[in-house]
Amino acid sequence: MANNPKHKDNLVKFGQGQPTNKGGAPKGKRVTTIIKELLETDIKNFNPKLEGMDTNKALAIELITMAFHRDNSAKDKLSAIKEILDRIEGKAVQDVNLNSNEVNPLTFKVIGKDGNKPT
Repeated sequence: MANNPKHKDNLVKFGQGQPTNKGGAPKGKRVTTIIKELLETDIKNFNPKLEGMDTNKALAIELITMAFHRDNSAKDKLSAIKEILDRIEGKAVQDVNLNSNEVNPLTFKVIGKDGNKPT
């Protein structure tokens, strides 16, 4: 077991407040940041028909167009319709069954930002 790097005796325990990822986030911009920057540019660069239109409205129009365009596949239409309905109605609730036959049930401890019980 001593040669196994995943064995519990070989694992490093981090103390409270000690960072686990000392290298931090990867260098360079994240895709989300790049997308946000592109959405702030002039929308006509992507579709000249939408020139001068608010970016959010242009995105909504494109999504609705995908849902109803006759040349799109059924899969693409369904994906667009699902996205629209999720935004309008909210995502469908999914039930989770936590019943178990195990002797030891799961327990959860709620702690605040400071590590203490919230008041």
